[in-house]
Amino acid sequence: MSTEEEQNIINELDAQFGAAVADIPLKGTEQLPKMKVVLTCENAFINRSGNSGRKQFVATCKILESDTGQEFIGKTYKKNWGLETAENWGWLKRDMASLELAEPAKPSDLLQLAQQLIGLCFTASMVPNDDEAFPPNCYINKGARRHDLEGGAAASAGAANSL
Repeated sequence: MSTEEEQNIINELDAQFGAAVADIPLKGTEQLPKMKVVLTCENAFINRSGNSGRKQFVATCKILESDTGQEFIGKTYKKNWGLETAENWGWLKRDMASLELAEPAKPSDLLQLAQQLIGLCFTASMVPNDDEAFPPNCYINKGARRHDLEGGAAASAGAANSL
């Protein structure tokens, strides 16, 4: 049995959202199948993770190509590198070397690195994360940079969706 206040809240929510509640996407992380993709970096920045407040370096990338099907093209993926430990920095430096960018020597180098990543295209392997609370893992191997796609081809990808 609902109270009058509960019904008032329901009425206010119905007025605000109506039937659109059914169309609101689930909040969380969409896991992708294991696949090889070509990504283009649309933005890069330093921030704190929403869950733990840990420092991280983030690249927001759009999928340009996928070996598993067209339905993933145009989706947005965020590649996160932790900045809390020496091991985290080692992974970041390895990935930047794989992308033919200068490895950061000091934290302030991240600002320039963020600018250099924008527009860069690269091949990566996506693997579902065992913990569904976290995004899929994205592995960048040596020689991943795709110079042939940089400078315009990235704009021809499909409409952006969010992973």
